[in-house]
Amino acid sequence: MAASADELVVLLQAVAELIRDYDAIEEGNDDVECHIVSLLLARLLRQDRHRVPLYVERVVPAYVDLEFKKMFRLSRNTAAALVEEFERSSFHPQGSRGRTQLSAEKTVLIGLTYLGTQTTMYAIADKFDVSEWSVHGAIRRVLDFLISISERETKWPDGNDIARSKRAFHALFQRQGVEAGLPDVIGPLTAATSASLDRVCNAERVFTHVFIGFPGRVHDARVLEESSLFRDGELKCEGGYLIGDSAYPLMPWLLPPYHKCGASWQPWMETFDAAHCRQRVVIEGAFGLLKTRFQRLMYVDVATIPQTVDIVMAACVLHNIASRSSDDVDDEQPVDHDADVSSKEPESGAVTSVLAKTVRDTVAQAL
Repeated sequence: MAASADELVVLLQAVAELIRDYDAIEEGNDDVECHIVSLLLARLLRQDRHRVPLYVERVVPAYVDLEFKKMFRLSRNTAAALVEEFERSSFHPQGSRGRTQLSAEKTVLIGLTYLGTQTTMYAIADKFDVSEWSVHGAIRRVLDFLISISERETKWPDGNDIARSKRAFHALFQRQGVEAGLPDVIGPLTAATSASLDRVCNAERVFTHVFIGFPGRVHDARVLEESSLFRDGELKCEGGYLIGDSAYPLMPWLLPPYHKCGASWQPWMETFDAAHCRQRVVIEGAFGLLKTRFQRLMYVDVATIPQTVDIVMAACVLHNIASRSSDDVDDEQPVDHDADVSSKEPESGAVTSVLAKTVRDTVAQAL
């Protein structure tokens, strides 16, 4: 149906705001101009839709805590704290600029719905009684906010935290009721192939390092070489080391398992590998929990690599916030501590230093 004069005024205000917000209009930028034209036509020709009225105002408060967590993947208390911090941030617009402004609560809940499910933008808009354009804007603001606090939430542990991690990892492997894990483990390292995600976690499955590289299947060692951890690992792991699967190179601060081969195989190597596997499986459990909680990661259907990076990082930030709050999900899959979590073979041509071999042998023989 045709737009009224009042609607045209509102439309022009919206276009002006679009130009201010995105600062993307340049002379000759045909893509942006076409996008604005499509928005104008959609607004002029739009039909009223029947959406769910007052979902956030009436339905959400009626949820019991279990229902709330199933819907938004966080407990009510954790979500409330997140809403409060988001509302204080610069990512929540102040003032309506002539339009009805989404509340901080509705904005955050839209973002959580997007990250926690595979629901379409259309369905999210219908559920929250807003336009699809508003859903896009809300998700973008939530992602930007979460990325802005990512350094705080995924920071490398300090001295006290490292000491706690070492004790916790050592206790994961026992023989005859006695703690017999690898000593001085700061955390396990592993990679995911779809977005070249490199990550380290502590014994509580909180990510302490997240690096998201390039798309496609890339060898784990190559992903590591591109991350800051490769440059700073020796300094960060002073007095300890990380453990990784067989795909990683052996370095003084990063110990993969032994390869069982020939006459050089010793019983203490097998003991080392058993403890190594038991402790390394923690990172697999953390990643499994991340994907279980935030199901958008199962299939990230976006147009660009930067969008994928933002979604993965935002999910990791939320995972850490929830983990630190002991906010577990009820549909979490149990971790098989005896599972074989070995990955690829080492990259061909990898050079191993004598010092790295000595460090691993010393640890293994002392078990």
